[in-house]
Parts: sequence; structure tokens; C-alpha cells
Amino acid sequence: MIERQVAQGTAPALISSRNDERRRRLHKGHAKQAAKIAELKKALLALGYKTLSEQADLLGLKRSSVWAMFKSSHTRGGMSANTVKRMLASTEAPREVRQIIDEYIREKLTGAYGHPPSVLARFRIRAGLSAEAN
Repeated sequence: MIERQVAQGTAPALISSRNDERRRRLHKGHAKQAAKIAELKKALLALGYKTLSEQADLLGLKRSSVWAMFKSSHTRGGMSANTVKRMLASTEAPREVRQIIDEYIREKLTGAYGHPPSVLARFRIRAGLSAEAN
């Protein structure tokens, strides 16, 4: 079957180019997502929250969650819906930090990080966000 498609010059090249495009879009999105998370870390450090414990207490997270979020080589897909939910519930976060979290959510829900609509819908539900959260 594949041999016939290759001989005819059809599907494999088309599939390959679609996959390449999808990979490029995801890579660009993940880089943008990592930059936003780095911006959050930079804001916390600028506000004087230097240790993981201080950052975790402020964001309403466990230290291991904060470590995983800020360790770029460790992150796989950005912040989980549960992590976002906990950070939104934190009443101690300064305005600057809250603004970065809100920007992250807005960008993620608009698909700026390369996630498909089904993943974004699941994220919205799990994070407890309304349809107007965009």
C-alpha cells in the first residue's frame, strides 16, 4: 500500500509536511509558554521571594510543584489546570504576579501555546474557569 502511494507521489509527503508544520507550531508555542513561566519566576524574584518555600507559600503550591514549574528542562506542558486553580485561589499573590498568571491563562486558552481545542476545553473545565475567561 505504502509502496503504491510512494510510486504515485501522494500521501507520505503530504503527511510528512503536515507533521513538520505541527511540530514547528508546537515548538514555537512551548517556547512562548516557557518564556511566560520564566517571567513569573523573574517577577517573584524581583518582589523578594527568593526561596522555593517563599514562592510556594505565596502561590499556594507545594515546593515540588514550584520546582517543577520553574525547572524548564523538567516541564513537559506548562502549568497544569490544578496548579493554575491553586494559584488563582491564593489570596497572597501580589498584583504583578496575579497579572502574569492571568496573562498565561488568557494566552493558553487562545491557543497561543500550540495546544489543540480539545486540550484547551479540558484545561478550562479542570481549572474551573468560565467560558468568558478568554
